[in-house]
Amino acid sequence: MQRPSLTFIHGFMGHPSDWDEVRAALPEFETSALEVRPALDWQSTVAQLAAQILEPSVVIGYSMGARLALGIALEHNQKCAGLVLVSGNPGLETKEAREQRWASDQQVAFQLQRLDEESVSTFLSQWYKADVFATVPAEIRQAEIARKRERFSTDWAKVLQACSVARQPNYWPRLKQLSIPITVVAGELDEKYRSIAVSFASEANSVHVSKKIVPNCGHIVHREQPDVLVQAIRDLGL
Repeated sequence: MQRPSLTFIHGFMGHPSDWDEVRAALPEFETSALEVRPALDWQSTVAQLAAQILEPSVVIGYSMGARLALGIALEHNQKCAGLVLVSGNPGLETKEAREQRWASDQQVAFQLQRLDEESVSTFLSQWYKADVFATVPAEIRQAEIARKRERFSTDWAKVLQACSVARQPNYWPRLKQLSIPITVVAGELDEKYRSIAVSFASEANSVHVSKKIVPNCGHIVHREQPDVLVQAIRDLGL
């Protein structure tokens, strides 16, 4: 039986090339990396990405990409043979949380709409001071700033408005519908997403779901410890 291909989805302000190192370490698989382009809303973005997957594939996503990968598995399940979700959130569970996050993301989108090639460096430096990146090594954060500065896009604001976690459905109640192999991955030092990974495995309550907590690692697992992520993909047993 032929093993499924691997499809990678980048995080917010990311690019398909973000996955080059991980893809190169998996030569035994056919791989592709999708670009998240502006769409009308969350569902349109999920549908746009799913349409690019021509046969059932293991979908691997980081952060925003992990949320979109989960959306593909639940909304277009025929396209998804498995999932590896890196530092992803299945959704916000209360109206208050969604309203607060939307207000925050709207402020960020307003900033993004006014960026140019000169001001983007200041924005990115502030972005990577957020609590979620606090345990990411400084050299990794600086490398991410440089990568994103090089690939600055005026589409970032539109992608945020369509793909904000505040506009994403709350997928927590639907996790038990999943019957494909799934690994949820988080860095040990990334307290918020480590807790989410543990909760995901508990809520899904399935022999198909496993969690991988990466020692001495923060939020950007595929940058900090790519070899561990590569092994987690292989451990799906495809």
